[in-house]
Amino acid sequence: MQKKIFKLVTALILLMSVFSATTYAKGKPGSGTTGGTLVALGDSITFGYLLDGTEQRDNAHGEAFPSLMASNLNLDLINEGIVGLRSDELLALILSDSEYQVKISNAKYISLYIGANDIMQDYYFTNSKTLDEAFADMKANHHLIVMKIRELTKAKIVIYNFYNPFHRTTDWLNYHTFELILPGYNAELVQQGSNYTNVVYADAHSAFSGWGHDTYLISTETHPNDIHPSLKGHNKLAEIGVQALSERKKGRK
Repeated sequence: MQKKIFKLVTALILLMSVFSATTYAKGKPGSGTTGGTLVALGDSITFGYLLDGTEQRDNAHGEAFPSLMASNLNLDLINEGIVGLRSDELLALILSDSEYQVKISNAKYISLYIGANDIMQDYYFTNSKTLDEAFADMKANHHLIVMKIRELTKAKIVIYNFYNPFHRTTDWLNYHTFELILPGYNAELVQQGSNYTNVVYADAHSAFSGWGHDTYLISTETHPNDIHPSLKGHNKLAEIGVQALSERKKGRK
């Protein structure tokens, strides 16, 4: 029974991601004349999916967390969030797309939020890998992504860990089951990036925790069972991202 619940939890979070406090300052990215450029890499969360109430996938939302960060730091923004993007696909872009490489090379800051879609496709849809294998492969890609970014630029990289995507009040079992799984996954991602200079972490899991957790997610009244951040959630992601970018350099490489 426990095994079935575990598999259900993983399936639900990743299914939604494929199609996946004080209010932080809103607005368009700054001019960048003094701050430089933030390049945001990731999937539907970076893109700001569903923030406008639609399922459009063409233009990143102007109030997704990278836009809020750029506005507050007076940065230009290049939002490369792609709905449904996997870590292996992001790695391929970084390795082979010269325009992508130039954008990264010219950045002052990089934000990175990637990984959930790998497990959805490899473990749940095709069952081509076990959960442990799918996570291990995603983690390996994540490491190579950070390594390649560091080869291309000395820009500070802020890596987001994974928040709990389930609504605490309406999906209690999955919420609490995932609370047992998530810390270990997040810790592994943090550990593998700790050897690199100028890499910091934004703790989305802690930021979304507590009694107000559900307010950081898209309302179940408008999108039942959705796991994407609400506007309040994007404000919080922007807040912790800016805080992380203010930290001193970490790591060795």
